[in-house]
Amino acid sequence: MVANPDAADVDDQRLEFLDAPTHPSVVALNDYWNEKRAGRAMPDRRDISPAHIVPFLPNILLSEVVDGGRDFRLRIFGTSLVALIGKEMTGRLLSEITGDPRLLVRPTAAQHRTLAVISAAYKARRPVFASGRLINTVHRSLEWHSFSSPMTVGGEEIGQMLGALFVVERSAS
Repeated sequence: MVANPDAADVDDQRLEFLDAPTHPSVVALNDYWNEKRAGRAMPDRRDISPAHIVPFLPNILLSEVVDGGRDFRLRIFGTSLVALIGKEMTGRLLSEITGDPRLLVRPTAAQHRTLAVISAAYKARRPVFASGRLINTVHRSLEWHSFSSPMTVGGEEIGQMLGALFVVERSAS
């Protein structure tokens, strides 16, 4: 019997929810989100200015809630994310995330992780932080750090989700 060469990749791509952000850019975005909520449960979309988060724009995922939080439509999918998966996803549903198979190993796993993080923040009605490992064919030793947070859109209900994904070379263990 031949061992499955992808078996280690499956275990290597799990996500871990964190109690607090650990990546400096996630810390900064979380601080910005908290500042903009100004004592409310969450900020409104109009409170968030792209001009204030310019360094993070290549890593941003801005999505609108679809079907009561069962899915999310990507309104902004940053250029660093496009480069990572090899495919533009702006305008697509999270449930439709795929990737260029020449770059992204296990695109379905990436889709499930992304949806799990955004759904967790939607349900919790607060920011959620996660990290994990990512394997693509260009860089086989990457780790990612994510931020996902809810926003209202002119009302009380969550209408959009502000998120970001930062990918770095995995440190030697």
